[in-house]
Amino acid sequence: PGQADAYTEITVEVGAPTLYYYCTNHSGMGDGQSASTGSTTLDISGVSYTNKSFSGAPEVTFATGVTFNPTGTKMIISNFWGNTFYTYSLSTEWDVTTAIYDGSGGNYTLASEQGALLSFCFGDNGTKLYTLDHNATRYWQHTLTTPYDVSTASSDNKSLYHFDTNSLPRGAAFSTDGTKFYASAEGYSQDSSQRPGIFQWNLSSAWDISTASYSNQWLDVSEDATYTATRAYGIGSMYFNSSGTQVFLQDWKANDIKQYDLTTPWDMSTASYSNNSFDVSNEMGSVQRGITFDPAGTKMYTVDQNNNTVYQYDTNGTWTSVGAAPAENSLVLNSSNTVLLATATGTSDNNNITDSS
Repeated sequence: PGQADAYTEITVEVGAPTLYYYCTNHSGMGDGQSASTGSTTLDISGVSYTNKSFSGAPEVTFATGVTFNPTGTKMIISNFWGNTFYTYSLSTEWDVTTAIYDGSGGNYTLASEQGALLSFCFGDNGTKLYTLDHNATRYWQHTLTTPYDVSTASSDNKSLYHFDTNSLPRGAAFSTDGTKFYASAEGYSQDSSQRPGIFQWNLSSAWDISTASYSNQWLDVSEDATYTATRAYGIGSMYFNSSGTQVFLQDWKANDIKQYDLTTPWDMSTASYSNNSFDVSNEMGSVQRGITFDPAGTKMYTVDQNNNTVYQYDTNGTWTSVGAAPAENSLVLNSSNTVLLATATGTSDNNNITDSS
């Protein structure tokens, strides 16, 4: 303010609550607006390796997943042996080469009856944690008193049994409102009841996995995934974009990540293969586990089960905005989570502010 074309720029986290702003010098100048990421899509084939990686050894001996807190200052890796989560602090946000182990105080170990930790995801702004027990093909729910801090987690003793043990569940994800749950499944044969895919449940109470019921909506990926006589398919974890119009699925037998597009957001029965994929074989070994992105969509991460190493990739600006224009009094974040709130039109009076959202 005070100069022509001056502006106020505000950076907020994805999913932040309503933003209220006002001027301390002029009454009547203020408003409240909600923040939204809009709708974005990614061409997974445009991703490239950054030559950045991080080994979780010696703590991690059988890595099964990786994710971050929303600011990229904490990285969490799940370990199959010992059923334990390990936390690492990053001195440079989202740069895995700067990660340092937090020590045992940052760990969380599952109860023995919830063991064989094969996959996980967070929900409800990091206050919920969902884990997959490989042996029982059951998903368990946990509550965190501090968001994304697994050392504050405790079991809710609520669970969801995967209805078909032959489909070998491998990943977990939720819709952004917590009313839909998804399980990716490896598949054990080419039989119709054992094929690989992504299965969908509906929750009558958001984020409460004990209220889930199978929706009979699923994505069959048997025509796209690599099949061999041994262990059949190699489906791993998945990641949805924020609008539920895309899901990215690991196929460790093909050493790639496949892109599926949904014509109806969050409805797996409307998903189809885009014929876009990204080959990770140059960096990773035989089994990739876990896939995640930073909130801005500029970086992608995955972890290798065999060498317990997290690999970092760039999306190279391949996320694009799609869909209708934002509603009045809404803020749409760009790829850096930044929004241009207002621009000054004159130099003599700070009241001359025009909305440029």
